[in-house]
Amino acid sequence: MLHSDEGFILNRKAYGDTGFILNIFTRSHGKRAFFIQGVRKKKKGSAALFQAFNLIQFTHYDGKGSLLRMKDPQVHPQLVQLYDSPPRAFILQFLAELFSEILHDQEEHTVLFDACKHQLITELKEEKFNPNLHLQLFCKLLFSLGISPQLPDEINGKCFNLIEGEFQTRLSDSHILMSGENSRYFYQFLKESQLDEIDGKHRLSLVNDLLKYLDAQCEWFRGTKSQNVLGEIL
Repeated sequence: MLHSDEGFILNRKAYGDTGFILNIFTRSHGKRAFFIQGVRKKKKGSAALFQAFNLIQFTHYDGKGSLLRMKDPQVHPQLVQLYDSPPRAFILQFLAELFSEILHDQEEHTVLFDACKHQLITELKEEKFNPNLHLQLFCKLLFSLGISPQLPDEINGKCFNLIEGEFQTRLSDSHILMSGENSRYFYQFLKESQLDEIDGKHRLSLVNDLLKYLDAQCEWFRGTKSQNVLGEIL
């Protein structure tokens, strides 16, 4: 029996002579593995369908194992131009690596999925590149994982503790605390409030702090490598 679904491509690897095995963050089943055959022998451009964090619509067969057979994949019609911006492409690659490393197989995160989809569709409608996209979706990920911190009424004089997972009055220059500047940016992203101007250097610094936070809170998280490229292009 065939089922319809949609999902974000997290990674891919060659399967046989003409196919791929794909790890996909789906709306219906969380992160799942699929295989598809006959796509690598087609005209150039078919493999581009499976770029990192592309949102595709597809059907798949029933299956009891961990690997399901996919057919008829196509890019979501509202996100055909997602990869037209090179800087956005690097952000998408980082998000795909991050989600691949942190999400458990077949663990549903419907709210997170919908937030990612909405954010990307909104960006393309506005026809304006958003250099903070990865930080906004990183905060949505923390909420979905259940480790988004409680927000104080105000941030002045407080720093975020990466181990305790809370905003605290700064008592020392401990390495387990975010800087006051990064703490303020993080607070603003979480609150979805007016954001102070942030440059590429501080975006990368905040990303690295959030990765440290994930590492402290999620023992299975092995880190990412693609964030350093973001510092060079954003």
